[in-house]
Amino acid sequence: MKKNWRNFLAAGLVLALLLSSLPLSAGASEWSDNPVVLLPGYSSSALEKVNADGTTEQVWGVDTDAILQAALSRIAQLAVGLGLAASGSDPAYLAKIVGEESYAILDGVRCAPDGSSVYDVHTVYSEPETTNNAYYLAHPDESWAMYESDIMGDLGELVDPGMLFNFNVDFRMGAIDCAEQLHVYIQKVLAYTGKEKVNLLAISHGGQVAGTYLSLHGTEGLVDHALLVVPALGGAGLAYDFLNRDIDFDEQTLVKFIEHGFMSETDYHWLVRAEATGFLDDVLYELIPYFLDSVLYWGSIWDFIPTAYYEELKARYLDETQSAQLIEKSDRMHEQIMPNYAESFAACRAAGVKLNIMAGTDLPIVTGLQQNSDAIITTASSTGASCAPFGQRFADGYRGKGCGDASHEHLSPAMTVDASTAYLPENTFFVEGLFHGMEYWDAHTFELLKKLLLTDDIEDVHSDPAFPQFHATTNPEQAVTAYFDHSPEGYVSEEDTCLQIKNLSSRYPVLVVSVDVAGADLVIPGGKRIAPGETLSFAVSGDVGETARRKVQVKIHYCTSLETFTPVGERTLSFMTLGKTDAAFDPQNPYAPLDVIKSAFPEIAGDRAESVLTKLGLLEFVEMFFDMIYTIIKNIQLLFQIG
Repeated sequence: MKKNWRNFLAAGLVLALLLSSLPLSAGASEWSDNPVVLLPGYSSSALEKVNADGTTEQVWGVDTDAILQAALSRIAQLAVGLGLAASGSDPAYLAKIVGEESYAILDGVRCAPDGSSVYDVHTVYSEPETTNNAYYLAHPDESWAMYESDIMGDLGELVDPGMLFNFNVDFRMGAIDCAEQLHVYIQKVLAYTGKEKVNLLAISHGGQVAGTYLSLHGTEGLVDHALLVVPALGGAGLAYDFLNRDIDFDEQTLVKFIEHGFMSETDYHWLVRAEATGFLDDVLYELIPYFLDSVLYWGSIWDFIPTAYYEELKARYLDETQSAQLIEKSDRMHEQIMPNYAESFAACRAAGVKLNIMAGTDLPIVTGLQQNSDAIITTASSTGASCAPFGQRFADGYRGKGCGDASHEHLSPAMTVDASTAYLPENTFFVEGLFHGMEYWDAHTFELLKKLLLTDDIEDVHSDPAFPQFHATTNPEQAVTAYFDHSPEGYVSEEDTCLQIKNLSSRYPVLVVSVDVAGADLVIPGGKRIAPGETLSFAVSGDVGETARRKVQVKIHYCTSLETFTPVGERTLSFMTLGKTDAAFDPQNPYAPLDVIKSAFPEIAGDRAESVLTKLGLLEFVEMFFDMIYTIIKNIQLLFQIG
């Protein structure tokens, strides 16, 4: 908006004054014109090696041609290895082929046991003049160095591209080293732009670097807004699975991850329920030693290890003498930085830094670690929040450990996350079902990102009802979302008379066939067609009850266009009841099973049918279709009882 105003001013002062007298549209924001420094996800920066003769060669940066050439050169061996692995006879053969090629590709970025680089390696780009988006737009052949092009492209509509900067860093080094390099880079950006402060947008590993930087330099007055998106503040569960060699690959979650990335309105993830791809776990197990030879001494790998597992893995892999310098740096990270985020971040906000965190919840780690996560980083690591064990929730009646204000609600509607213990209880936003790095492909979440990064509109999680602390993802892969008409998002009460269901698709209509409810005596008939992007009301009959802090689940059965591969789908949304008195809570049994609505098909069809359909990969599809019809019949019976 500010860029447009400058154009009007150039056209004439009188016209500008006339325009300034017009009221702004509802919800309009004054976008910050501070330079934005993007700290991208892991391994984003291009690295080059300086050879003995002074020449340079790029040793990091995806070279798809080189990878394809390597694959083609060993295509016959790869085919044999894939066959052996799929048959379960020899997964090590395929791992050896892939591992040898990977080792050759990673040779240039190996580190010595003390954590130093084996070769003279540095980032390809490092100065503000060559790391801003205006430079890349003027040099298309170098535009590959512009990170998060979708996000930065949209931000370029609000901020001058010359004020959007891409921080390059040797990501192999530990977060403390990276943070010190960031400190230098920020000062260069401020000198280059003539501005007094920057806005930081930090994603994933960039979030860990930014969190470390803020812990060390956050009160020095160089940062205005800082937004940490799915940050690896306390490490990444993926790294633990990797070093622990405890891989139990979750193919279904991975396929769903991909569906979100493509904003797919066709679901394929249920097809991998069969165990036909289980051999990949064995291949990965055999492949890990090849990667360890190359990356074991990267400081960043050790900073990714969650504190709970750090000492165990350090003792297993690092020699106290040879790796003394690496251990010293990583110890400092785990003993001084990570445990003190809450105090450090509070000091930053007290010093005027508008610091916020966004994280995904309620997904398993793709490599098998069963903890609440965004599929890559645990929710607890990203935010400091307390989470129920994966597959469970906090029991009815549970109250958060407390942020100091009894009027605040920091328990997620799914009752899986207690945000009162977060590093920033009042400034951390959670998105249920948000996969790691998928914030751009979720319209609501990306709008929140822009507001937190570029405006002062949202002071905290209580500022705007449109952006509550807890929200369910609106990625079109989910097809629909819903909320009750008189309660805040994620809650339900006796006051509600309708369930508002929105079609998240921009292409296909959705037919809501039936709606199942568990945890409350409610009946919500289906039978309505919702046009793309529209919201319709569905009447609610029955009784919620006056007891608060109970979990209610709503499962929406729907049909999409026959043009899609899977025209039948379902989505389950969690709600927490509002009422006059809390449900009784037993501190001796603080957790309850997570699943409330289970398919009736296995019980009715029997174990044999379930087993056959599981092997065919069709169980989930048949369950969805069966439950859709079963819910219609059940709701008709309940309506007669209510009547």
